[in-house]
Amino acid sequence: LVVRLQQIQKIEDQQKRYQDLEKEAERKIWLYCATEMEICTGLAGIWIALTAGIFIGDEILKGRMEKRLSGKKQEEKVLKNKILLRLYHNYGAMLDLGQKRSRAVAITSVLLTLFLSVVFLLTLGKRGNHTLHLGLSLLLGGAYSNTYDRLKRGYVVDYFSFGVKWRPLRKIVFNLSDFCIMTGAMLTVLAS
Repeated sequence: LVVRLQQIQKIEDQQKRYQDLEKEAERKIWLYCATEMEICTGLAGIWIALTAGIFIGDEILKGRMEKRLSGKKQEEKVLKNKILLRLYHNYGAMLDLGQKRSRAVAITSVLLTLFLSVVFLLTLGKRGNHTLHLGLSLLLGGAYSNTYDRLKRGYVVDYFSFGVKWRPLRKIVFNLSDFCIMTGAMLTVLAS
């Protein structure tokens, strides 16, 4: 009888240890998942906010430059003539490529932006590789802004150049999105 009671006590102790281990494992799994979600959703929010900030900021700048530089005053020198504010309506892609095919440029822009959006969304939940996330955020912020212009206005508003002596560079007119797209593309390639 004593041996049987000891066996029962031993079984009950083992069951209690298993329950305690099970509870501890559940707690650790929950803690791990909560930490992962906090990190992923927190950083995802930053990448999304950066993308939205570029889009909104550049659209605000484009609107202001349209008002400021349309009409008589087509060019304005700022920062000791290092930056030239000038209004340019680009009906093509970067460096005036495809000027006469603005519809094809717009369709290509939409398709590339959609593709990059899918890539961006697929990488958001993954930890690490902040360079890739930063690159895609910059790239998409600029792409959304320029694509929006193509669809809404029929052209992209470019508004500044560099006041340099080398004429070919001085003639090119940029916007903030152009720099975000170039920088984002370089970072994305470096991260791959």
